[in-house]
Amino acid sequence: AHLVKSGRGSQGGYRLARRPEEYTAGEIIRSIEGSTMPVPCMEDDPNLWAAVAGHYSALTAYSFMVFNLLCAPCFAAIGAIKREMNSAKWTWFAVGYQCLFAYAVALMIFQFGSAFTGNLNIVGLIAAIVILALFLYMLFRPYKESNRLTRTVKITK
Repeated sequence: AHLVKSGRGSQGGYRLARRPEEYTAGEIIRSIEGSTMPVPCMEDDPNLWAAVAGHYSALTAYSFMVFNLLCAPCFAAIGAIKREMNSAKWTWFAVGYQCLFAYAVALMIFQFGSAFTGNLNIVGLIAAIVILALFLYMLFRPYKESNRLTRTVKITK
C-alpha cells in the first residue's frame, strides 16, 4: 500500500508517503489487518451460498434479523446498564426481558408470515395471537392512578 517511506542515515526514519488528508480509513485498516472480509475462503464458494439459501427462506431471514435487532446488546452495553441500574439483578432482568421481547416479536413475524404463505403451524399461530393480544392489552390498557396513600408516613416538624 506504500503508506510510509523509510530513509537511512542521520535524517532517516519513517515518513508518510502522502499528505495525511489523502489516506482513507479503509486503506489504513487493510494495511494493518489485511483483508476486511470476515471469512475470505468461504466467500467464493457457491456451494455454501446454495446450502444457506436451501435452509433459510426470506421469512426466516427477516424474523432472524428482527430478533437480532431487538435482542440483548453487546457486553459493553450490558456493563453500562449495570452501572446505570447499580444492580446485577436488574441488569439481568433487563437482558432477559430484551431477549424474551425479541423472541416474541420474531415468533409473531414468522408465524403470521407462515400463515399468509400457506405454511400454517396452528400451535405457533395460536401462540403468536396470544402474544399479540398481550402486547395490545399492555399498550392500550387504562391507566389507574392511586387516589389514596397506602403507606404510613411520619411527618416531623
